[in-house]
This record gives sequence, C-alpha cells and structure tokens, in this order.
Amino acid sequence: VLEVATLGPRLPLAGAPDMQILGQAVHTFLAADRPDRDPQLRLQRAQDILDRWQVSPSLPPQALVSASQALHVWVQTRWPQATWHRELAVHHRLPSGTLVQGQADLVLSTPDGLVVIDHKTFPGRLQDAQTRALGHAGQLAAYATACTQATGQPVLERWIHLPVLGQAVRVSR
Repeated sequence: VLEVATLGPRLPLAGAPDMQILGQAVHTFLAADRPDRDPQLRLQRAQDILDRWQVSPSLPPQALVSASQALHVWVQTRWPQATWHRELAVHHRLPSGTLVQGQADLVLSTPDGLVVIDHKTFPGRLQDAQTRALGHAGQLAAYATACTQATGQPVLERWIHLPVLGQAVRVSR
C-alpha cells in the first residue's frame, strides 16, 4: 500500500446484505452515474438500481449518490484533466499464450498516462481492506499491462476504490 485517500464517509449499510449482490449494485451505479445530471434523476437512478438488485433496504439511494459524488470530486481534484473510461474491456495475450481478459471498472486517461481504479465493496475495517487491496494488486497489474499494450501509454497509478469505507488505496506494481 503506497497511499490511502479519504474520499468521504463510510456508507450506512443496514442489515446483513449479500455483499456480492450489493457490490454489483454499487458497480452498476458508479458506471452509470454522471455528476452533471439532474440531482433528482441521479437519486432516482440510484433507487432503481438498488431495487433491481434487491438491496434497497440495505443502502439509502442518497448514500450511493454521495459515494459517487465523492469519487468524482477526488478524481477531479487529483487528475483534473482526466477522461473517464468506465467498465473498460481489457484483453492481453501473455508471451506464454495465455489470454488475460477482464473489465476495468475505471480507467482515467490523463495527459501523462493512465490511472487504473477498481471498485471493491468490502465493508470491514480499513486495515483489513488494505490487506485485501494488496490481494487485488495482480488484477490491477494485468489490467495495467493490457491498457499499456493497447494504448502505448504508461499506467501511472493503480487504486482500489472502497466506496463502502469512503476510501481509496493505492497499490504498488
């Protein structure tokens, strides 16, 4: 772990939701949300997504909108000229012939290179989340290699975004 950034408050989860399903709902909203849209439409979209994934009792839609807003503010502050690429399909063939493929949650294109961000909805303590984030460093490295091969641009940073905790963790190569 190279750095930890606080983006906003912890999300107010209620009950004991299936975190995999809740994670899908959060990913869906983060991919679809745009901060320049009407606030009521954003709130309705959050509610619709939470309802569709059947996790609306576990998370208020306003909290989901706030988490997305916090992510946007953090990105805008840290990489003001970034272009967002959400749910970017990545493919790369290793020298061994193995095909690496996946979907990068968020790739930022900046004037100096790329930033790869992966959303994880871990609900535990930050210290435990940092350990888990390190476990995903290989996934981010594979995405980084694929992005560099496809674009010729270097990947400058790799981050695990933890929207439930309101944090982001930068991991090394």
